[in-house]
Amino acid sequence: MVAGGAPGRTHLKNLPKARLMSKVLLDELGIQSKWVESSSNTTQENARESAKILQKEGAQTAYLVTIFGASQGQKTIFEREGFQVVEAPMGFYQKKNFTPLEFFQAVRDFSMADGFFMKFLEVSGTG
Repeated sequence: MVAGGAPGRTHLKNLPKARLMSKVLLDELGIQSKWVESSSNTTQENARESAKILQKEGAQTAYLVTIFGASQGQKTIFEREGFQVVEAPMGFYQKKNFTPLEFFQAVRDFSMADGFFMKFLEVSGTG
């Protein structure tokens, strides 16, 4: 299964992520996607819509391939939909100095992380 919508889509030419992944699998590897979930725009919607498709097929385990650092939260969301989740993070790289924004997939995620930073600062004793 490939899954992912098109959050922030500004034009109909902007294909959902799942459609792009499906095209790459077919064009570059010759693999036809059996299931494509392209209607979601959030991880919660993605888990719910994927569950509708996969549970009809009797699937109980989901291999969650996602960007390193994002998998734990996504794992929890997919578990709530009844899946046993195996994390398969990718996108590892080494760097010596990080800025807080580098821990998020996009700058737009920063506004959602506002509370996290406050809790982090409290726990670390710097706030």
